[in-house]
Amino acid sequence: MPVAAYERWQSTGAALAALLQILTADLWEVEFRPLTGHHVQEAMPDSGDERAGEVAILSGGLDSLSWAAVRAQADLSTPMLFVMFGEGNKLVGLQRRV
Repeated sequence: MPVAAYERWQSTGAALAALLQILTADLWEVEFRPLTGHHVQEAMPDSGDERAGEVAILSGGLDSLSWAAVRAQADLSTPMLFVMFGEGNKLVGLQRRV
């Protein structure tokens, strides 16, 4: 995966893979490479708006999309934040519409 500050990430692949395996029960192999040719978005400044009550990954896959649909039906008292990453992904437009 492409990362900014590549030097910081070089030695963390095995630890991240182990953590992901614990969390998902899947086998992971994580490799990092320097981020090139992309704009790195800085953290969003705090606007004073209400914080998200729940955060979920929207990867573009059916599992995350179905979770988003289930949660959209819930009566949430606080906003839900969906996080996504697209690297030349054909689904980025669809993800944004969702």
